[in-house]
Amino acid sequence: MPGLPAKALQLLSARLDGDDSLLTTPSPEALVLGEVLAILKAETPYLVDNMDEIEPAFATASLGQVHRVRLKSRKVIAVKVLYPDVDLELKKQLQLLLGAFRFGPPRMYGLNVAEYDEYFSEKFAQEVDYLAEARTQALFLDTYSDLSPGLVIPQVYPQFSSARVLAQDYEESLHLDEIKLLPEAERTDCAQQLVTFMLLSVFKKGLIHCDLHRANWGYRRESRQLVLYDFGSAIQLSSSQILAFHELLSATQARDNAGCLSSLESLGFDVAKLMKIHDRLAELCSRLLSPLLSSSQAKSAAIGVEIEELLGADKWHFRVSGSPWFLLLMRSVNFALRGVEELRVQVDLKAMLESVLQRPLGGIDRRAMDVEFPARPMTQLFVSVSEKGRELVALELPAVAIDELESLIPEETYRRLIDLGHNLEDAKKRVQQSHYSSQIVFEGADPVKGRHYKVWIANKK
Repeated sequence: MPGLPAKALQLLSARLDGDDSLLTTPSPEALVLGEVLAILKAETPYLVDNMDEIEPAFATASLGQVHRVRLKSRKVIAVKVLYPDVDLELKKQLQLLLGAFRFGPPRMYGLNVAEYDEYFSEKFAQEVDYLAEARTQALFLDTYSDLSPGLVIPQVYPQFSSARVLAQDYEESLHLDEIKLLPEAERTDCAQQLVTFMLLSVFKKGLIHCDLHRANWGYRRESRQLVLYDFGSAIQLSSSQILAFHELLSATQARDNAGCLSSLESLGFDVAKLMKIHDRLAELCSRLLSPLLSSSQAKSAAIGVEIEELLGADKWHFRVSGSPWFLLLMRSVNFALRGVEELRVQVDLKAMLESVLQRPLGGIDRRAMDVEFPARPMTQLFVSVSEKGRELVALELPAVAIDELESLIPEETYRRLIDLGHNLEDAKKRVQQSHYSSQIVFEGADPVKGRHYKVWIANKK
């Protein structure tokens, strides 16, 4: 069960075009319902108290399984449960893969293994923390709200979530094998929405879903909506990185080797390594970006063959020169393009890119750059205080009230929670840095008074 970081590392040793279709992920043994209930009782007792019915898992993945849950309010939600000890298994496999890169071409061409170790170890930690995923998912919901209702991102319920349990809206959709059976017009609409999301991610929004494989998106034919799932791994591009991608497009079109080198340097590539192939950079970028620069649709497999013909073994100079995050971005883009291929429709990516950029491909006017970043979401702060299962306090405040967290809890209790190891200042800073997105701020007990405190941020009820 390698998870995303390990798959990205596998990519490095596989195909330059990001095709990892031959990679397999061992399926873990599914949890039985009794085991799931035990986890929920230990991790999210508030969810159990509000739960009316839970069904057997309807989806399983490398890290966890998903159950449909009916609440006492009659609302149906999806609850994802992390497999026990999955973090230990992931860490072991991650180190095995990193160890492999200390030999063969990666070592020969100078791969910075320490950089990859640090980056993907951090990504690995995020993947096995569903609270981190909840914060990322809420950020996607806010960042792409302008695509609603065409794009559906499930709302997260932090009050029912923990590091091992993620509760969110149950959003049903057709998956790829079902979409492939639809009429061409509907398949085309689905493909266009998927490509639009990918292009907006890279060239405008900067917030990128790094695992767009076939199980993580679906389509609703009646409402013509694209539905996204699984936000465990994402990257946020800076405005300078987004600009660098725009400049890379222009330099590639102009067949400007120096311009391509400069743009790649801005994206974190090692110039010393790229200099070994600097005279072929424009042609390399032209082949890598061919789906975006031409109205005809290039297949990912053909791109890989063309790059192999162009560079041969020198392809390793390019592979080892890039920053680790670039692998995740490349994987995301190629999953989207492969989805279009599987839908068997023709999509003019060049025209769609020009629509996203709101200009023809070519020179860039930096002053006209329209780069969007997440705005502060309209979320609320919820405070719950209970004693022996009885709720004593239930507050609903604007999310920015978290800035005065210490005033929401009695001073004596605030100090006691800190003494018990709850770092409330760090929790407050984390919320502020996430633009007040949905998440659990903290949850803890006051053993002296026998009270349970829970503070979380969610969308307004």
